[in-house]
Amino acid sequence: MAASLREQIMVDVKTTLDAISQLNGYNNNIGLVTRAVGNDIAQGSIPVLYIEQGDEMAMSAGENNTPMNVVTRVLTVRVGIIHRLAADVVADTALNSIQQDIYKAMMVDHTRGSLAIDTLPRKATGALELEAVVDGALKLIEFDVLYRHNWQDESVAA
Repeated sequence: MAASLREQIMVDVKTTLDAISQLNGYNNNIGLVTRAVGNDIAQGSIPVLYIEQGDEMAMSAGENNTPMNVVTRVLTVRVGIIHRLAADVVADTALNSIQQDIYKAMMVDHTRGSLAIDTLPRKATGALELEAVVDGALKLIEFDVLYRHNWQDESVAA
């Protein structure tokens, strides 16, 4: 069974964020990019990017001048930045630098490897639920990924 486009997009986002390093022209080195909360976040390399799938909205087939056999969806992708900082480091300064790298990386291929129509930054609408798991500076950013699929098969991009 083929993975849904939703899952393929999430894999692409993880791969994209895994590439953030100073060697690749970014300002920061990311210690870990993960989709699972666990010991890796509690004990692992810092900074950590935690990715989760947010809400998804479907538009009716045929909306926005699309064919009737195509469904358009907007998937919210949430990226949490987790960082432990030295006492003399301003949290906003460090987190803003990482956020800038995330935006830069996500826009290198806004079509998520031709799986999506577009990737757009959006205002974060929630909070990270990780306070019980980690201590340190936390920041949440979100993206909307607009994609289309065949109405009979969610694994086929349209």
